[in-house]
Amino acid sequence: MQAKSKAWIFVSHSTLDLEKVRLVRNEVEGSGGEPVLFFLKCLSDHDEIDDLVKREIEARNFFLLCDSKHAKASKWVQDEVEYVDSLPGKQVVSINLDSDWKKQLEGINKILRCATVFLSYAHSDTPLVTPVKLGLIANDYAVWDSSDEMQIGDSFIEQIELVLDRVTKFGYFIHFISRASLSSEWVKAELNRVVSTNLFGDRYVPVLLESFDALSGLLPEALNQISFIEYSEKNIHETLSKLLRALHVGSYANGNRSSRLQDLL
Repeated sequence: MQAKSKAWIFVSHSTLDLEKVRLVRNEVEGSGGEPVLFFLKCLSDHDEIDDLVKREIEARNFFLLCDSKHAKASKWVQDEVEYVDSLPGKQVVSINLDSDWKKQLEGINKILRCATVFLSYAHSDTPLVTPVKLGLIANDYAVWDSSDEMQIGDSFIEQIELVLDRVTKFGYFIHFISRASLSSEWVKAELNRVVSTNLFGDRYVPVLLESFDALSGLLPEALNQISFIEYSEKNIHETLSKLLRALHVGSYANGNRSSRLQDLL
């Protein structure tokens, strides 16, 4: 099973750390991410951030800061830091290039986890889910789901467990709830797998495709005491904004972050 898209991660770094940054880039790519890096040797540390870099920063939601003594001394990196910090709703993780590789991997995995989602829904609900999926892809997410992936002879349970094991480590589980999905054996298997892990309640995001009143008598007991996002077919932008707010990214996040990028340097 393959992701429908890759997680786009802006990597801020000093060119003096090139060899160490290459290792980070390779790890992000190997884990399904798409790192965005600028190697602008034609610019000195005294240049202001180029409009191109600013536009790229504005367009991205996820940032990996490669901290080091060179990064601290680089006006270029500091300008990127200041600009990212001025924008609302960005997810930022810092790694220390001078720390051991295991520690760096923890930071890389953390930003990838923020930028990865698994979509669970009934096949008949595809027309409703597709606009949301496209919106998440446009917001830099790696999007996984089981639609159109299963072939004759495939073990569904094995495939789902492999993907959900990955999502448990690297992302959010978005559950689109409808009468069709509540009766789907595939969706039930996905949900049961999530309920049995620590993902449920922490990285679980439920979206109601039908009214709560229409579904309340059908909902599993585990879902009776949680908050839902209500899908609006008439206003998909509103639905996407609520979802992104739940995922803590974009302009919808109202600028809330666990820490300021300035504080990471």
